[in-house]
Amino acid sequence: MSFTIGFFLMAASWSLLTPIGGAPDEPAHIIRAAAVTSGQVITPAWVGNPAYGAVEVPSYIAELPARACFAFDDEVTPDCYAGSSANQQTLQTTGTSAALNSPIYYWLVGWPSVILSGDVAIFTMRIVSAALTAAFLGVSLVSAWSVGTQAHRTLAMVFVGLSPALTFLAGSVNPNALEATSAAAVYLSSRALFHRWQSRRDGSTTVVLHIALACSLLVLLNTRSIGFLWAALALLLAYLPSSDRPAFRDFLSRRWIPLDLIVIGVTAASLSWLLLLPDYDQSGTPTIEMTGARAALEAVMSSGALLSDAIGMFGWLDTPAPAASIALWSSAAGVSVVVSVLTAQRSALTAALAFFTVAIATPVAVQAVIADELGYIWQGRYALAPLLCTTVALAISVAHRARQADHSSRLTFVLNGAVIMSACAHIAIAIHVLRRYVTGLDRPVGEFLTAPAWTPPFGITALLTALLIATSFTAATCWVRRERAD
Repeated sequence: MSFTIGFFLMAASWSLLTPIGGAPDEPAHIIRAAAVTSGQVITPAWVGNPAYGAVEVPSYIAELPARACFAFDDEVTPDCYAGSSANQQTLQTTGTSAALNSPIYYWLVGWPSVILSGDVAIFTMRIVSAALTAAFLGVSLVSAWSVGTQAHRTLAMVFVGLSPALTFLAGSVNPNALEATSAAAVYLSSRALFHRWQSRRDGSTTVVLHIALACSLLVLLNTRSIGFLWAALALLLAYLPSSDRPAFRDFLSRRWIPLDLIVIGVTAASLSWLLLLPDYDQSGTPTIEMTGARAALEAVMSSGALLSDAIGMFGWLDTPAPAASIALWSSAAGVSVVVSVLTAQRSALTAALAFFTVAIATPVAVQAVIADELGYIWQGRYALAPLLCTTVALAISVAHRARQADHSSRLTFVLNGAVIMSACAHIAIAIHVLRRYVTGLDRPVGEFLTAPAWTPPFGITALLTALLIATSFTAATCWVRRERAD
């Protein structure tokens, strides 16, 4: 629980230090959330852009695209927006590119716009999104511990695997981070259910795991359409590693009816949304035109850059983390991978390798299929779900076997070192990103505190202090202690 709270506080700190409109596609998602919570779920095409859905929202929501005037240019600060003289609550018609997305996520995060207004409503929506993302990370961990996984080593591995980009996105109105943690929750809750089948255990824990799986699967399938792929992969890889897994015919027995109903029912309900989608005209959408083969080749050649983006790309693809910080975080992740190779079970390594392979191969396959229609669209953050699942697959196995490892004391030292490196990378990257917004990266470093062009709510020092405390607290909760059983 403490780890989950710590991660939430880290994401909430990001939600306040990121200017409104500073997260990728956030204006479109906020507009969609405000519209859905006011009853505008299926909407006609917008005359301003027929590829968008038309909605009617308060003016402070409708003007969000204009507030993102600093997007794509790391020398422009958020003070470029001069403000508006319109009444904040005056309804305006605008468009959103997120109109085809399932309304579930937007119902969950958009409700603050019903009872609040202005920047307070938007920041509250971000914090709600951070809380949901942290909650499903918590579901993942509880599912892992239900089968006897050692807590601190699991937390250490997971902390190292939580990329700064994922934490940043968790603190924004964007479903990417929630997609990642709900995918991990689907994988670990279903894996725990198969483990309990193997050990012939039932009871209240099994009921809780069924509920966890149902909620996680519902959220995952309704973040983005690619969630169906992540869900299928998570369920398959949770099932395969068990040496005594149930045969497919066993899923027709009474014992497995709850699981069957969850998977079939939630999937069918989620697919039904796709049948209701309006037909927007996408022909005028700007694209990077290329053939399917060329786009697939581009995805292959960009694999390293896409992984780097999943670690530390911020803003509207305009603020990459410094190379030194990426190297520091990658070194911590590399240490955890080496630990995994030395101590993890073969089945866990197989699952992790499968998740990682899919994370690399999916952009190639997707671009080959859709390039002719939509051009090149893939971004590194789109693969956060399988990358996080790679981390948790390794973490639970390493933690489970660590007690029996001859080199457990050395393992404790190495994991603690990786936690410290990862925490330092998180802080260094946050300072760099905040400097981009406060002064722009073209200004001298000294102006960051002495001559800010823009300041976040509560001030620069207060928010950086809050993030430092939150990161330190989270790292402390997963500090691995040498135990007598070692």
